[in-house]
Formats: sequence, C-alpha cells, structure tokens
Amino acid sequence: MSEEENKEINPSNEKVNDDDSGMEELRKYFGTEDPYRIEHWYPKIREYTFETIFLNVNTETCRAITKYAESARLIRQSINFQSNLEDRLFIHEEAAKYLPVSKEIFELLDTLENQLDNAIKSFGEDGAFVKLSTRSPKDTAIQLHNMHVFIAESLRKDMDCREKEGPMEDKEWYRCGVSAFVDACCKVLHVRNGREAMFLILHSDRVYSDITRMELTNTKDSKVQIAIRRWDSRVVPALEFRSFVYNHTMTACTQYYKLRYDPFIVEHRKEISEAILNFHDQYIKPRIEIPNYTVDFAVSADLKNVICVELNNLPPSAGTALFKWDNLEDRTIIEKGPYQFRCNTSLPETSFNDMNNPYPTFINSLRKGIPEVHIGFSCDCCGAGYPPETNGIHGERYQCIDCPCSFDMCSECWKLGWGVRHVTISKNERYPTGHKFLVIRSPITPSVDAGEPPIGPKSVIPSPKPKSKSKSKSKLKKMENEHYDNNKNCSIS
Repeated sequence: MSEEENKEINPSNEKVNDDDSGMEELRKYFGTEDPYRIEHWYPKIREYTFETIFLNVNTETCRAITKYAESARLIRQSINFQSNLEDRLFIHEEAAKYLPVSKEIFELLDTLENQLDNAIKSFGEDGAFVKLSTRSPKDTAIQLHNMHVFIAESLRKDMDCREKEGPMEDKEWYRCGVSAFVDACCKVLHVRNGREAMFLILHSDRVYSDITRMELTNTKDSKVQIAIRRWDSRVVPALEFRSFVYNHTMTACTQYYKLRYDPFIVEHRKEISEAILNFHDQYIKPRIEIPNYTVDFAVSADLKNVICVELNNLPPSAGTALFKWDNLEDRTIIEKGPYQFRCNTSLPETSFNDMNNPYPTFINSLRKGIPEVHIGFSCDCCGAGYPPETNGIHGERYQCIDCPCSFDMCSECWKLGWGVRHVTISKNERYPTGHKFLVIRSPITPSVDAGEPPIGPKSVIPSPKPKSKSKSKSKLKKMENEHYDNNKNCSIS
C-alpha cells in the first residue's frame, strides 16, 4: 500500500506542556472516550454500515498480543542483522526450538482465537473483516502469499478480455497492475476463521502500535475492542471514497486509493459525488453529533447503493488521498470548502513503482506467462534465490506456517531432509508433532498442505559443537552436497 494508505495515526502539531510528556495528545487519539472509536459511532448508524460484533480484549490478552509481536520482531531483527546464511539459519532453528512466548501467553491467544472464530462463523459464508477500535491490520496484507494469487487472477481476466485486441500497451498494463495490487490488498483481509484473523492481528505493526498506546493512556484497563465486521461482496476497492466533514457539512471527497486510475469513476464522477453527498446528508449527518470528522463510503458497482464504511479522526491523522494536507489551498478546501470531488483522470506517473516491493517486479513477470520464480522469497537453508527482491526461489516453495518469522525452503532442500530436520527441532509441548509446512507449487497457485517431509542427509541433527577450536569438520559438514556448497556462502546483509 502507499505510504499515505499505511499512515500511522500521529498526534497533531498542537503544543503540549512538557509536564504532560505528550500524554494528553495520546489520550486524545487513544483514550476510551475518543468519539472516533467504532464502538461509539456504530450504534448510531448501524443500519447504514456493515453488521459488526464486538469483542472486549482484557489487559492480559492485550499484553499477550504485544509480547508475541515484540518477540517475533526481535527474532526478525536478529536474523536480518546476520551477515551470512549459516548464522541466519542458526537463529531460525533456535527460534523453532523454543517458544517465542510462555505457555500462559499462548493460552490467552488461543482463547482470543476461539472467540474470533465463533464471531466470524456467525456470519456464515460471508466471512469478516477484523479491526481494532481504532485501526485495521491492513499492513499485514503484503506479507500474505494470496496477494500473488489474487493479482495473477485479476490480470489474467484483464488479458482475457483484451485477447482480441492484442498485447496490452505499457500504460494499460501498469494501470491494470496497480488496480490488481490494490484489489488484492483488500481481498487478503477477508478472513473466514479465527486463525486467519489472529495472523493478521499478531503480525500487524499498526495493531501493535495502537494497543501499546491504548495501554499507556488507559491505566486502569486498556478497554481495547476488536470489531468483527461482516464482509460485503458488493464493495469493490475502486469505488471506495473518503470524505471530510466540518461543521456538519461535507467539504471534500476523494477516491480512497490514490495509486489507481479507473475510467469508470471519471465517467460517472458526477453521479458518484451526488450519491455520496445525498447519502451523508440524509442518513449520517442527522445521527452523528460531533461536527467534524472523516468518513469513508463505498458505492455499489451499479451506483444504486451507498454504504458507510467507517468514521475516522480528522486530518492529518486520517490520510487525505488526492488532497495534500501540506498544501494550503487543499487544506483550506478540506476545512472550509467549497465542496470538491477528486479522482484521478489518468494513471499517476509514479503509481506502478510506488507499490511495495517486490510487486512491480512480480507483476511484470506475469506479462511473459506463468512465472516459475517466487520473487520476494529466498531459501533459508541454502540461500537459493537471493536477493529475494529481484530473484527468488525457483519451482516449488515450502513455507513453515508455525514459525514466528517467515521460514522458506526450496524443493531441493526439502528433498535433502531440511524439512524433517526443522520439524524434529520444533517438537515441544505446543507443537508435539513439530511445525507444519505448506507447499506453493508456483507463485500464482494457492498453498496446500505439504504433508510429511522426506528424509535425506540433512535430516541428521548434529550434536553440539565442542568448545575446542579444532578445525575438524562435523559429520553434517561431511555430508554437504553440491547443491548446498553452491549456495551456502551467499552474503546476506
């Protein structure tokens, strides 16, 4: 996602007394009485937004979430700090041997996962979107393999529609690529069970940041709530919009995702603008007492229905998309009007390269057909595919789903027994049969259970190295084969 769409909630530039050390500003944005928290505005407009179930998260569970996130972050930083592959692999294996947090913390997280699972399943096949009272874990989206799958599906449809017209020109390819990326970022947030929801929550810097700040500002009880919102298939990212309201009057409206350009919006911008204005004035304005707020809407593809997505803080805490808050003219329009509607009338020149790496490279690889390289992933056992930003694992990729940090291996290392080794090392009270692996056969196919890993020479777990400085090689070193020799010394910074 773009920097603006991933923007952290930042306190305003108002001066704060040194004695307060910024606590008043934190309370303003993260206190339990903040009117922009979903639990405050949802009951007033429940008929005009998505059905929502709330879970209260107690202080102990909040601390369990932050403790897990901190442990995973520390492991990731330790791995990235190492200058060679063997040291990185050693940390991966040590992390697999020992649980990142205590048994008690896992019990709290398991309880929350079960509560989320029950709430999500109450929506039937619709599934859900989960978020805190404040923000969602959308920053986790780019870590998920399904991003690649959804992008490929979207671009395949675009290519099929234009098959008779011949190959796409570069400009149209970039437009379709950006649209596919944005759509995928939204689709991967569609969760169908508690496990999927917990992965988003535990790996989100936004969630970690907000819970930490809420803990600081609400000393008695964090009173954190998770909102489980019914997924509505009518909503498409291209037709999401952000509006600004001052003194109960809508002053500006902009397409939500500033990277994309959609000719449909340009063609129907007048109808879209009028539909949003009318919906707000008729259904939202009479029910919201606070005079100033940011509000997001979704418009159905047939332009007949408008849905209120959520209310947010005012800028600059809330991103302003196609309006630039630092621009005096734009800021005046947002705060005072006159009303203005904005959408991209062409693809911004930098949009394609503004996507998170390695997605520009991955999208361009789809132009040549079905890619064989998992761009963005290198083998943590032999180093094949490094650097992942421009290269990647060839053929099948095996991914551990239980490691707190991403652990991947190529098919050669899987066959050589590194999978058995990892499963054996990771056996403990929580994982009595060891960690589980998924296999991703190509970058654009869904992952499936990898099953039992094959036994090979690397299955042997060597005894601890002796303290003496002897240069003799261990048994494991003697069994190294050509595949490992060719890759083990790659330097990773």
